[in-house]
Amino acid sequence: MQTNIKIINLPIMFIFILNIFIIPFCYAETVDLFKDEMVEVQLVYPNSGLNNYNPSYIGLEFILDKDWKIYWKSPGDSGSPPSLDLSKSHNIENYEIKWPVPVKINETDKIVTNVYFNKVFFPISLTKNNPDNPAILKGKLSFQVCKTICIPMETDLDLTIVEGDAFDSEFSHVLEKKLSEIPLGPKETGINKFSLYQISDSDFRLDLERNIPFPDGTLNLFLEKQEGKILKINTIKNIETGNKNRILADINIFKDQLNDNNGYKNLGITLSKGNLAVYNELSIITKNNPNFFIMILIALLGGFILNFMPCVFPVLSLKVSRFISVKNISKYVIKYNFLYTSLGIIFSFLVIAFFTIFLKFMGKTIGWGIQFQQPMFVSFLAVVVLFFSAYLFGLFQFGLPSSIYTKIDKYLRYREKGTAFLEGAFATLLATPCSAPFLGTAVGYAISSNLYNIMLIFLFLGIGMSIPYLLFFISPNLIDYLPKPGKWIKKLNFLLGLGLVMTAIWLLSVVLKLSSSWHVFFIIVTTSVLIFVFSNKKLVRTLIFTMLLFLSSGSIYFYDFSKEKFLQSNENTDALNWIKFNEQSIGELVNEGNIVFVDITADWCVTCKLNKMLVLDNKKTINLLESQGIILMRGDWTKEDKNISSFLSSWQRYGIPLNVIYGPKARKGILLSEILTVGALKNNVLNAR
Repeated sequence: MQTNIKIINLPIMFIFILNIFIIPFCYAETVDLFKDEMVEVQLVYPNSGLNNYNPSYIGLEFILDKDWKIYWKSPGDSGSPPSLDLSKSHNIENYEIKWPVPVKINETDKIVTNVYFNKVFFPISLTKNNPDNPAILKGKLSFQVCKTICIPMETDLDLTIVEGDAFDSEFSHVLEKKLSEIPLGPKETGINKFSLYQISDSDFRLDLERNIPFPDGTLNLFLEKQEGKILKINTIKNIETGNKNRILADINIFKDQLNDNNGYKNLGITLSKGNLAVYNELSIITKNNPNFFIMILIALLGGFILNFMPCVFPVLSLKVSRFISVKNISKYVIKYNFLYTSLGIIFSFLVIAFFTIFLKFMGKTIGWGIQFQQPMFVSFLAVVVLFFSAYLFGLFQFGLPSSIYTKIDKYLRYREKGTAFLEGAFATLLATPCSAPFLGTAVGYAISSNLYNIMLIFLFLGIGMSIPYLLFFISPNLIDYLPKPGKWIKKLNFLLGLGLVMTAIWLLSVVLKLSSSWHVFFIIVTTSVLIFVFSNKKLVRTLIFTMLLFLSSGSIYFYDFSKEKFLQSNENTDALNWIKFNEQSIGELVNEGNIVFVDITADWCVTCKLNKMLVLDNKKTINLLESQGIILMRGDWTKEDKNISSFLSSWQRYGIPLNVIYGPKARKGILLSEILTVGALKNNVLNAR
């Protein structure tokens, strides 16, 4: 009898041992496991039961066959996300599904969806009414699985979970890993700045700053007007800032959504980069875009003012003086010569526009005058200017072999047309380091806009700069109102030539800053030899000119050497005490109650030099800035600097000078005009305090 009892107790003992030693080591239990050919779904929870903390977590896990997918909470243009209804559960106060960052795919050219493949784990937070009582889950799960077709599915998932002391370690490890993939808020991820600007109907700019560097990886973004409805993103272009603690990106959405502007006031943003996932809901900062026709007028005015900037005015003066000095010249010749110069200017601005569009498409840094950061470009321009100055001094006349002229004439008909066209191109080239009033506004609007606006704004900049030339084309009789030719023409040419020599010396000083003194010496020697060889004037005059070039190069070298020595022996080389530009420290200085004046400049920026000479070095300005205890911060953009490029871009400005005042009442900054005045500086300092 006893033997039979032992035999009967063996299965009971086996079950007891199984429960004690084996089941606790299992990763999870599944209840009402749903299986189909292409998908398996299960609820996953800790063996020891939910702990007594609220909320607690379980998991909803999908295991999909290859190429099958399910959808995110905002699926996109097609599909439906999984839906779990636990409303009939007992002892559950509330619950929430946590959504990992999905994958964005283009089903077709116009259909974009957000999906998951392979194995997907959704953490579900549960809050119980009574933590000490079991939780009885009665759930209805609805979802779609899709490949080439979509199959709707539905199942009941019922589960009873008793309370427990803690999660088992394996489930805790899996849950912790999966929760790390769920987007967190900005504060939890160390992001202290999270801004989204709407630049146009279809363009946004995202600006993020973090206490620590962002992880490496591709930036992925999702914009939600409301849950289930997204703004489809066409392109995301990262703007290189050189600062790993900052993300600056331009976002372009598909134009077929432009009729739904009401959805842009507030957006939910989900983004991932590397192992970082963030979600934020925020109001869109709408930058008031001026009327397009007003911007056209601003472009015309900015282009017109360029003619009277120091870098361009000699070209206009040279052209007018050339026609004054020629006797019995046909009004017809004058008329069309000025027309072809205008066409040269307009064509050159369109070339700049095409180049800008290309760089923007490639995600490169773009800005007005950035070509002057390249020593080879500045060197080429310096050589051209020196040849023009030699021409004005009468050392030679420009000419080409007759065989070349014969070929050119097939396309230009008259060689004068080609010369006039090149004069316009040269004037535009000299204009690029200048930032005339209204020019920065027009260029900034163009670059931050679409390619059509870029082309139109640059076109009207060219037309604006062509206005003086077009006036002579429309009314060539204007030449009669100019002074009659005489000996003064030679004096004018001498003065213009001298001005161009000074321009060349300035350009060579820029080359010196970008490269080396040997580079400058090579330019001077090469140019001098070429002018000496091709000169058709007296040897003495040519020698004097070439000697002047060598003396100029020597003065540049001496200036550079003495400046370096002076910097070594004097910490303060300016009338004011400027600190190096550091955008990250601006906020800290303002929080301490300081006013910060930021000046972004460059050696090749003519307008910057004028601002410094006429305003910043003015005694009234010096007294104002010193008496107010203003912290002065200067950034040098002579050479490429990604931090400065990023700062310019954040202000929607793509040229310099850039001057901004920050203070306790102007934490976001007050942007000043390209042309500074003492009065404007004083008023804005008071407004910022």
